[in-house]
Amino acid sequence: MVIFMIAKLAFMLCYHDAHEFQWADVLQVLLHGLSLDFSTALYFLILPLLLAIASLWLPIRQWPFHIYYGLMSAAFSLAFVADTSLYAFWNFKLDASCLSYLETPTEAFASVTTGYLLLRIGLFLMLAIAIFLAYFFICRFPRHQKKWSIQELLFYALIIPLTVIGIRGGIGKSTTNIGQVYFSHNQFLNHAAINPVFSFLVSFEKTASYIPDYHFMSDEECERETADLFPTQSIDPDTLLSTRRPNVVIVLLESCGELFAPVMPRLQQLKQEGVNFANCYGNSWRTDRGTLCTWSGYPSFPTTSVMKMPSKTRQLPSIAATLLDEGYSTTYLYGGDINFTNMRSYLMGTGFERLVWQNDYTLEEQTTTQWGVRDDITFNTLYDMITSQKSPFLIGFSTLSTHEPWDVPTKKLDDEIENAFAYLDDCIGQLIDRLKKTPQWACTSCSRTATAYRWSGWAVL
Repeated sequence: MVIFMIAKLAFMLCYHDAHEFQWADVLQVLLHGLSLDFSTALYFLILPLLLAIASLWLPIRQWPFHIYYGLMSAAFSLAFVADTSLYAFWNFKLDASCLSYLETPTEAFASVTTGYLLLRIGLFLMLAIAIFLAYFFICRFPRHQKKWSIQELLFYALIIPLTVIGIRGGIGKSTTNIGQVYFSHNQFLNHAAINPVFSFLVSFEKTASYIPDYHFMSDEECERETADLFPTQSIDPDTLLSTRRPNVVIVLLESCGELFAPVMPRLQQLKQEGVNFANCYGNSWRTDRGTLCTWSGYPSFPTTSVMKMPSKTRQLPSIAATLLDEGYSTTYLYGGDINFTNMRSYLMGTGFERLVWQNDYTLEEQTTTQWGVRDDITFNTLYDMITSQKSPFLIGFSTLSTHEPWDVPTKKLDDEIENAFAYLDDCIGQLIDRLKKTPQWACTSCSRTATAYRWSGWAVL
């Protein structure tokens, strides 16, 4: 943990002139990076822990640990030096994509001088030796004891599950991910808080080379089909808006689709009052992918989630970023864990100034469903946001109750899935009824409300 924190300090010092930040921000970087550092440290302590347990019965010498710490020191040193050096060129943290450049080392090193490379090699060697010596003198392995006690067995029996929980990042729905350390709209501070070793290791699953091609038609036919897909000229001016700077509220309805229309009469009523896009189809089959498609207009891929790639998502366009530049305040509301599937890093990196999520509610509210805060509570929060914020504003909101295990507080239908969507429909209807009685309705509804549906995963209201 100390090594990781020192590496963060060195990283920030190296880029102090290129990126503006206060020295108080250094403490924030260290504090917010602790959870990822802790998980990464536990990964590398698994082998010593297992050997320590084995030493209760077997005579294990020091040399296996010296070899392991030597390899670990070299790996850490290489990660820290490579991360700090490459950030100036890439502006994102170390990941497995750097390995692709090793296939053509001449081209990869063409932009740097020999002195630059020699300096980095020297830093790598000195840092690796320093880390190894620290392990060598501090992490002394206990000698084998001929007798072991029940207290030792109980101790290790407790340590093993705690280690697994620490690596996973807790016992909640969300597992350890890069997005959990994001805390600032200054992306450099977020990047400084990321552990480069974790970033490198976790990126391997995002850069798999086995992803197949999905070739459903010839290239010529594909070009013909898509030639007029994205027109660049506007045909008619927008005539739906009653103001040029309307408030914007986008609600993603978890798992909602036209399939559930019979049990959602209020939503059907809203379709008749507004503009309904009946032929809107889902871009993917998971919430994280549909969310990114909605806000950034970016297509989903069959075998991977772009939201889990902070180095990619930070470059995507976004409704939030565009409206933020136009003077809008931007807020995102979600009753679950905002760290799930790197959602935090995506939302903050694409223009949302404020995130309201599970931890902003009381402990009782946080456990009203398996996934977090149930929808009727968050819909009340949405109402409060709409009626209290200064115009113009953008609010994004993801519901969650219409998801397995379908645990909702009302019982209107026998089928648990349909009952969950009937409950969501009631939440929508109550929100609209309340908003229609407020002054904000005039500059939020803007004469019409748009609705769109998909068959699974999410919907836009």
